[in-house]
Amino acid sequence: MASISITAPSSAEEGEGVSASVRVTNTLDYHASFKATISAVPDFYPDYVIGSIDQIILSGDSVTRNVSFTMPNCKVTVFVSVERWSVDHWVYDSSDSEVVSLEVPATYHLSVHVPPWAAGGFIDPGSGDYPADSTVKLTAHPLSGYQFTSWGGDASGTSTTYNLYMDSDKYVEAYFEEVPVEPEPVEGTIIRKELEYSGSGDGIVPVANVPQGVSAKLHVWGRNDMTISQGMGIYWFVADPEGFVAEEYTDWGGAIGAGQDHEFISSGQFDLNKVGKYTVWIELLMGSQDNPEIVDRYIGDLCTVSAPDYKGSIARKELEYDETRGAIPVY
Repeated sequence: MASISITAPSSAEEGEGVSASVRVTNTLDYHASFKATISAVPDFYPDYVIGSIDQIILSGDSVTRNVSFTMPNCKVTVFVSVERWSVDHWVYDSSDSEVVSLEVPATYHLSVHVPPWAAGGFIDPGSGDYPADSTVKLTAHPLSGYQFTSWGGDASGTSTTYNLYMDSDKYVEAYFEEVPVEPEPVEGTIIRKELEYSGSGDGIVPVANVPQGVSAKLHVWGRNDMTISQGMGIYWFVADPEGFVAEEYTDWGGAIGAGQDHEFISSGQFDLNKVGKYTVWIELLMGSQDNPEIVDRYIGDLCTVSAPDYKGSIARKELEYDETRGAIPVY
């Protein structure tokens, strides 16, 4: 039969290359053909072949094979099984094994990192070496104005604390972001509306008994009700008693200070030449000129236009005849 000798280290660290030597010796008093299979058998994973012998070994001679494997995160057994050719078939001859234990370091290294794109806080404790098989409680601390979003790397979840088991070297990232600031609501008020019409002075809208045929201008005041400066604009249209547009107007007053008001005035004049009720649609706009918000609206009467009240009297009547004139009646 064959004598088997296995030379291998008693232990190795995870990821380390392990070299082993297997020697098979023919102890029979005659030459024989031997076939040996050399396998690595990890505790947690399927075994696999790392070498073999298949040849005739003279009586008393030996054959040596050098093999290697990478140490996983568990114990590995180097197992050798030998078969011998007997007459007309292979038969089991012998086997042997050698255990390579996993070398557990006294400490593992923890690296913590906050990437620049997710800055806004820090991790406690920081990078360093920690006892093997210990648990490190990580805490994410956001700075003022920031909030923690999640862990990355060898940690996960959205809780600001994470218990990390140190069974190997670890790398952990923490991600932060700015706390969203709710914008102040855009607020403003239409505080005054006046109608200026020629020959009759100004009137507070709605104005009654405006003479037919006069020309008019609309004045509208808007107030910024916010605590900060804000852009302000206006839009309106005036409809005559028949529903036709007498004036359409828009303007942007620029940035108006907190609590301040701004007057908007028709760019031209429009004619009040129809008897009846004129109406107006006014929208006060605030915010960005490109995308303003309607903060106040007035839809209602602008003025009532009245027909002229003509007054007069016949002051005198005369009859002229034969170059003679006399007050009527003439006798």
